[in-house]
Amino acid sequence: MTKEREITLDISKLKKYRVIFTFLILLFVFYASLSLRLETVDEKYLLASDPHFWYRMTKYIVDDNIPEYDMLRLSPDGSIYAPGLFPYIAAYSYGIANFLTGIEFYRFLFWFSAIVAALCVFPAFWIGKELHSDIAGLFIAFFIGITPSFLSRSMAGFFDTDCTNMLFTLLTIALFISAYNRAELINKKNLFIKSKPIILSIFASVSLSAFAFIWPGFAYIPWLFVGLFIFHWLYIIFKSEGHTISVKIKKSLSFFKPHLLVYLTIFSVFLLVCYPFSGFGKTENIISVLSFFQKGKAEGGIFPNVWVSISEEMSASFTEIISRVGTGIFIFGIIGLILLGVLFLLNINKKKTIYPETFFFMLIWTIPTLYGALWAVRFSQQLVVPLSICAGIGFGILYDLCFKLKGRLRMISLIGLVIISLITLNSVYSPAKAMASHYGTGISKNWEDAMNWLKNNTPECTVVATYWDPGYWIATLSERKVIFDGSSQNSVRYTKLEDLNGLDCVEDRHGYITEKDGIKYCVTSRIQDMAGVLYTSNETWAAKVLETYIGNCSELYELASSDLIGKSHWWTYFSNWDPEKGKGQAYDYIMVNLQKQENLLFENGTSLIYGPFILKITSKNNTQIVEPYAMGQDKLYHKIKSLVIYQNNTPYKLEFENYTIDGTLWIDPTFRYAIYMRPQTENSLFTRMFFYNGEGLKYFEPAYTNSEVKLYRFKVGEFRKDLEEGRI
Repeated sequence: MTKEREITLDISKLKKYRVIFTFLILLFVFYASLSLRLETVDEKYLLASDPHFWYRMTKYIVDDNIPEYDMLRLSPDGSIYAPGLFPYIAAYSYGIANFLTGIEFYRFLFWFSAIVAALCVFPAFWIGKELHSDIAGLFIAFFIGITPSFLSRSMAGFFDTDCTNMLFTLLTIALFISAYNRAELINKKNLFIKSKPIILSIFASVSLSAFAFIWPGFAYIPWLFVGLFIFHWLYIIFKSEGHTISVKIKKSLSFFKPHLLVYLTIFSVFLLVCYPFSGFGKTENIISVLSFFQKGKAEGGIFPNVWVSISEEMSASFTEIISRVGTGIFIFGIIGLILLGVLFLLNINKKKTIYPETFFFMLIWTIPTLYGALWAVRFSQQLVVPLSICAGIGFGILYDLCFKLKGRLRMISLIGLVIISLITLNSVYSPAKAMASHYGTGISKNWEDAMNWLKNNTPECTVVATYWDPGYWIATLSERKVIFDGSSQNSVRYTKLEDLNGLDCVEDRHGYITEKDGIKYCVTSRIQDMAGVLYTSNETWAAKVLETYIGNCSELYELASSDLIGKSHWWTYFSNWDPEKGKGQAYDYIMVNLQKQENLLFENGTSLIYGPFILKITSKNNTQIVEPYAMGQDKLYHKIKSLVIYQNNTPYKLEFENYTIDGTLWIDPTFRYAIYMRPQTENSLFTRMFFYNGEGLKYFEPAYTNSEVKLYRFKVGEFRKDLEEGRI
């Protein structure tokens, strides 16, 4: 009879190949990360609005044509050219790539973001290795390299700072942790050995300095360093032997001195690198982080704060954060942090506590970034990093526990953990793959055609006025001037009092008067001016405002686009900003799709139901009667004052006498949707331009129209003549 043998899993023979296996797996993660991003490498246009801005900033450098002022922005004054380090990194990288491959500049930008983002897996692995193990590092590399929240902002063609932000975050942290973990080597006598933490500290500081010139958000990282030092030193004091606090502090100095030298090196080198370029500006950025959450979205000033309206700055729920971070990463990130805490507490009374600095650092990093993500959803991308690290460490700890088991129990445990690992990895990879496969360019054919029309049919010195969102597209694709854009929303405009075209600075322009060099200026908010032009029903007022932005150019176009219907909440809110109340009043266009059609029970006719609105169509004495209704707060339907309906592509406006609700119900020519316009917006300049093709306007004439974008030429010559002759 054959004797049964116990099945065991012996992995000791694999240990000598660990470095090779680890490196090969890391290369595979890099390849997977890069290949996902290259799904969009052949798109015609860069993937969003912001990348077009960075394209122009980089092109100035590549063309060796760096201007003092970028005259396509902030018309008519222009904007100081100070784009930071990011476009210089891209430009010089292009120089190398072009020399080696001959790649065209615009196409290179698609590869740049994808490659830089994929490179993040290497410092991510390094962090995991320093904080725990190679296994933890591999998991962290995968999570950060593949996670959809980072992937969506670093696809090929998403030429924005997100890729470098992530790279320098990880690189700075990796270098810092490496220096911090080796700080006690400073006490060694061997010069080569004791210099290692200092050299690593210098590199960490240089990395932090470079990051500071790429993104202002770098400023939270030094606080992580300071927090770790304080918590770890207090822990060392707690663990030190002694009956008094002074004795404990004295004994903790062996820890304090070398670690303090690491910090002094980092911050002194940071100051030395940054000061020649920005003085103490970057240091002030670090300090200002303490008040960021109080001031970032604060309202109540004389002018509106656009940050309250940007979708990425909106507060988020836990559900939304989990969705953006990734369920697997979030769950195992919390598990990993808990495991670190448990190991720390179980060993707190022992001479050698397991990973105290790792627990402190990850706790300090995770909690503030979680708060930041709740405060503004855009920070969920920053939250991905500590949670990915915690998740990777969590898996590393679990694998360590499995390896410590013996015999069949170890084999069963490892098989179960491998299955859990694969499920978690797939939960990250699958949505990333699906998103990458369906990711497309951010600009539609209608916008492309409109930008091409502007470029080919208007003078080179032409100003385009609209809301801030398409500013980068206009400046890049049509090469025409804009009044403000996606990074200048809160900018102000200084206009000489005599150039206000008869408007009062305070009463009419909602600004204030200041004096510079003996000249009095009216200071106004650009966003309030441009939102006011869209909102006003006074065409003459709009013309007087726009004329002050035309500068030396010969033409100005007002752009009305379909996206402004959905954004009406905010541009109406900003347009009537009240500085005394510290807020404005929003008047949304309410857009509702056709939900169903029903026959009337007691009349010969039908009703088209658009959510709370009804279009009642009846027939009486061979006459068709059409009436609009809206559900009131009493749950009854009340007649709306005005109805706009199309017949043979011609709009007809019907007025009703026995109405109880002010405003207008506008019906799409195909009857597929309806839009309710409040009294405040039913005759606004935007309404008249987008919905009524400029009918009745004197100073604005249609120049280009498609279903999404409508351009109106400002007849500035006629306006100036009327102004000069006193007719307005």
